Amino acid sequence: MPNDDDNSEDQSIEILIEDTVWETSLPDTETFTIEIVKSVLDEFEPPFGNIDILLCNDDRIHELNKLWRGHDKPTNVLSFESVDDDILGNIAIAHNYCQNEANTQNKAFKDHIAHMIVHGVLHLIGFDHIEDDEAQEMEALEVEILSKLGINNPYDANEGDLIGVDDAKL
Repeated sequence: MPNDDDNSEDQSIEILIEDTVWETSLPDTETFTIEIVKSVLDEFEPPFGNIDILLCNDDRIHELNKLWRGHDKPTNVLSFESVDDDILGNIAIAHNYCQNEANTQNKAFKDHIAHMIVHGVLHLIGFDHIEDDEAQEMEALEVEILSKLGINNPYDANEGDLIGVDDAKL
């Protein structure tokens, strides 16, 4: 259930656009990203710490994936939980990887990025998808939040391939 409190008073959402391709493929990139983050946080009780989001390219996320997960390959989204109460965590999203996923799955890039942001923020809040029951709960939340944003169920086989989010919670 959405919360009437304004989560933005006690937190900041910082967006670092490391690759300019983001600005050409996703108009109003920073505003869009912040609004999606807020739409997730509004579903839960505050307070939340600060969130930093890195919008990068495949090379950069490859480096991060190798460094923090030991996986020598790019991925779509990485979430880094914080141990500091004032910081919820960090998220990194790779442009071309996500663009290729959106194309393969016949989804609008903007909708797919919204899903990746929702997915990453849910990880920071504490959700995971390692166990089947956890995955079902997390996917249901993603679908509910995206639906409120007017975005179709990303897991619906009729909307394209099942997404199988290739991410990590660190």
